[in-house]
Parts: sequence; structure tokens; C-alpha cells
Amino acid sequence: DAYSRAIRTGLEELKHRKGMVHRITSPDRYRRRGESDQPDAMTILLGGSIASAHLDMGKALEVAGKYSEALEEYENGIGMLEHTCHKSKKDPQLKMATREIQRMERAVAVSGERKKLQSSMDAAMAKLDSCSGVGEKDAARKQAIACARRLTRTERDSLGEQSYAVARLKLKIAKLQCEGGNMEGGLDDAEEAIMTLKSVLGEKHSLLGASCIFSATVYEKRISLATSTPVTCPKPLKQLTSYCKSMMNRALELYADALEPLTFKYSYRSAEENEVQPEIGDIFHRIGRIYSKKGSHSSAVDAYRRAFEAYGVPWNAIKSGTINRTDFHPNAAIIWYELAELHFATNEYGDSIHACEKTMELILMVRSLGKSTSNDSIETLPILTCQVAAASYTALHRHPDSTRSYQKALSELKKARSSLSSSDRGKWLGTNEESKILRKIGRSLLREVKVEEAKIYFVDALRVLRSSADNEKCAELPGILLDIGDVHLRLEEFHDALKVLGSCIKLYADQGVPEYDSNVERARQLFDDAQCSLSNGLNKSTEKSHHPIRVLSAGSPTSDVSLLQTPAGTLPTTSTAMCSTLSSNRHIYCNETVSKSGKKQLQ
Repeated sequence: DAYSRAIRTGLEELKHRKGMVHRITSPDRYRRRGESDQPDAMTILLGGSIASAHLDMGKALEVAGKYSEALEEYENGIGMLEHTCHKSKKDPQLKMATREIQRMERAVAVSGERKKLQSSMDAAMAKLDSCSGVGEKDAARKQAIACARRLTRTERDSLGEQSYAVARLKLKIAKLQCEGGNMEGGLDDAEEAIMTLKSVLGEKHSLLGASCIFSATVYEKRISLATSTPVTCPKPLKQLTSYCKSMMNRALELYADALEPLTFKYSYRSAEENEVQPEIGDIFHRIGRIYSKKGSHSSAVDAYRRAFEAYGVPWNAIKSGTINRTDFHPNAAIIWYELAELHFATNEYGDSIHACEKTMELILMVRSLGKSTSNDSIETLPILTCQVAAASYTALHRHPDSTRSYQKALSELKKARSSLSSSDRGKWLGTNEESKILRKIGRSLLREVKVEEAKIYFVDALRVLRSSADNEKCAELPGILLDIGDVHLRLEEFHDALKVLGSCIKLYADQGVPEYDSNVERARQLFDDAQCSLSNGLNKSTEKSHHPIRVLSAGSPTSDVSLLQTPAGTLPTTSTAMCSTLSSNRHIYCNETVSKSGKKQLQ
């Protein structure tokens, strides 16, 4: 419509100008000079503008798939160039328009075949949407890809490789391939489509931005598969391969390319409408997450800062700690959580706790204002945030605060489970997650030396986990048994400790955990210690003053060495604990897990 108005206006102006030229110029003026066929400069300029509008409109009609109308516009453009502007056949604009006419003529010639292939592809896509089984979907997807490839060949033969129609079909094929698991092949098609769209539509078109975002998200999924981490996990990844780094860099480049079309889009809005730009915020959010995974701390913080501003939370308000706006995007809370994870990974525990507090503050604002996100992440975010805060408190040896944070996470889990029970996100809130938090509370209580209370939480974790299906295959089960065995040993309940630790060792063996695993070694050591205590006749009622061992908690460092008193001649011989008797003072050095350097020190 805009091109049509421009052409009409230009033609009216050109008609008016020609009329005025004839009125104010004598008939024999050009004859005297021998220039009767030469128009004036303004007419040439105006004719060139109208011709450009015709050619641009032809390109727009081609993008819309109206090839016969595009052909007509290209012909009008050539007519204007030849008859009004008197361009020669060697003129670049005229030669380009001639090539476009030839393309449109081929496209019009195959319109019947195109219609038939388009119908078969639409039918294949409809069948794919209606399929429910995995096998059915795979077969229907292959059929849809085959139909799309046939149509792509037809469009390529008529319009050429660098055409919008071919790029659009390649994007469709790329999405189908990625849905079917062939992400590498899908990315190849998507990258080719992006290059074509840049040349056809320019770098500010919204379709180009959407294509870049799609390809970048596929790269993120491939990184997730290669590193065995969730896409949304912002924690820095250790020992990144060059292949993963190259994929991260390409994803960052694609997200940067997607910013220009969105910036162009928002430039046409008023200042009031531009206060919250969620699409730009999403892109900076993803850029920050990738930088966080790469370990680029400053770049991640800068990207998160720009995401905050795009979400409507000014950075100055964040730094001062006063967030008064009520129209911010709820994803700002998610960014605070990711900043907390980033600070925790870089051992900045105070900053991590501060970020967790801000996350909870924004979550409360989101809930009070009734805001919602595109997924259920806001409902589950408090659970994760409280656990990060608890881990930070633990690192700072603030164990009571850590216990309270884990207990807060447990209460938030129960709240979220009731509201998300039917969703996919709700499945994450199952029994395994609850047992993990209960176990963390127990460990935190052990650090406070509240052994009896810790035992209650460990037993609850075991009860919750065993209520789920396939609990024997759960990797968490032997770990909980190990903690319960440790508690029994601390309470000098050696018979119970032997029973539980024996089950724990058997489960580790059934799950194929190797003998040299630190948890297996710790379970065997605790088992041997319990046997040693029973063989020496120690029990809770008789000998409370003599402890043959010091049982280390799960959070204790493996290089910790304890100096303990014991009567002579009561040392057990085990394969996992190394003891050295000094005959002069009858002291024992007992180490839970001894490394090579540890052995050297002890010797």
C-alpha cells in the first residue's frame, strides 16, 4: 500500500510537471538546440524515483508470493527507465530489472506445479499436527520434509537460490529437522536461509530477527546436550571444549544480529511505549546466560544490566536497592536469580545472598501485582533461589541461616506443587526434588551438630523417595541411606548403622557405581567403623567417653585428619581407612579418604 501511494503521487507529480513544461516552453526551443528528445533534469530525477518505487513494489509482491503482479510492476519500472529517463540497455538498474522480469516469468510458468506441491506439503503438515504417537510423528515429519524439499527445488529452478521463497522453505525444513532431533542438518538449512534473508530483506526485517533467534536457541540446545546441563542453567561450565565454545560464540553472534530488527521496530514507538521492551530484554537475558556459562563474568553482568533496563527495571534503582516501578517485566526476577548463581559460582557469596534477596523481593511484587510469565518459572523460582541462598550461607559458615533457607525452599515447593500439579513444570516438583531438599536440611542440621533433628529429616527424605515409582533405580536413594548410616554411627546405634550402610553399599553396586567413587569409599569406611565399634564391645550405654573414630559429615573436606585418643590394641584393619599408631603416646590418625598427598603427609 505504501509503495502504491508513492507511485500514484509520483505519477501525478510527473504528469503535472510535463504539463507545466509544455506550457512555459516555446514549441521550437528544443528544435533550435537539436535536443527535442532530451527531458529536463528534474523529470529524469522524478522518473527515476517512480521507477525505483515500481521495482521495490515488485520485490514486495514477490515476497508475498504474487508473482504475476510482481512481473507487472517490474515491467512498469523498466518502462519508466526506458521512456521517461531514457536509460541505455547497459544501465545497471535496467539490467537488474530485466533479470527480475525473467525470474518472474519462470515463476508464473510453474504456478500450477507450485500450487500442487504446496497443497501436498500443507496436507503433510496437517497430518503431522494430528499424530499422537512418536512413530507416527516421525513418519509424518519425514513426509513433510520430503514435500518441502520438492517444493524448494521447484522454487530454486524458477526464482534462483537467493530468493525469499527458497529461504522461507529452508527455514520450515530446518524447524522440522530440529524437532526430529537432526539439529546439525537443521542448523545448516537455517544458516543458509539467514544469509539469503539478509540479502533479500535487509538486516532490519523482523523475519530475519526471528530466524536468528531460532538458530541461536538451537545452538543453545546443542550446547546443553554436549555439556549435559539444562539450557536455562546459568552456572559457569568447566572444561569447555573448543567445539562448545564455537557454538557459544555463534549463538552470541546470532542474538546480536536479532537485536537490530527489534531496535528498528521499537524506534517507531513513543517513549512511553518503549519503557518496557520484553523482546530486547529476552535477547540480552540469553546473551548474559551464555556469557555466564562461558565464565565471562563482566560481560554477563553487563548483558544482565541491559536486560534489566529493557524489562523496565532501571539499573540505578537496582544498585540503590529501591525498585518502585510496577510495570516491569516479571522475567527481571529470573535475571536476579541467575546473577545469584553467577556470584555463587565465582565465590562471591555475599553478592549471591544479596541477589537472592532481590529475587524474592521481585517475586513478591510479581505475585502482588498479578503478573504472569510465558511459563511456570516464577512459581518454581523461589525454590531454587532459597537453595542458592542456603548454599551461600553454608559457604560463609552461617549454618542456622542455611537451615532456615532450605526450610523456606521446602515450604515454597509445597506451595508450587499445588498450583502446578498438572503442568510439565509441575512434574519437576515431584518426590525426588522434595527428598533432595529434605536431605539438604538434614546435612545443614548436622553442621549445627543437631544430630537427632537431622535424623528426622533424613528419614523423611527416605520415606518420600520410596513412595515414588522405580525408587530402587533412583540415584538419590543410596546417598540418603549413607547419610542415615552416618547419623546412626554418630548416635552410636551401630547395629542400625550396619544394616543401613550394608543396603547402601549394595545399592551402589547394583547401580554400577565404581569402587573408587568417593561415596562408595565413604560408605565402606563407615561400615568398617561400625563393625570395629561392635567388635570392641562399645555401645551407647557403656563407653561414652571413648570414641574409636571420628565420623566426618558429608560436607567435611576429605583431607581432614583427626587426632583421637584410644586404648592400645583396638585398631581395626580396613581397606579404606589408614591408621598409624604412635607407640610413644598411643595416638591415632584416622583419615576418611586418603589421597596420595594425604598418604605422604600421614607417613
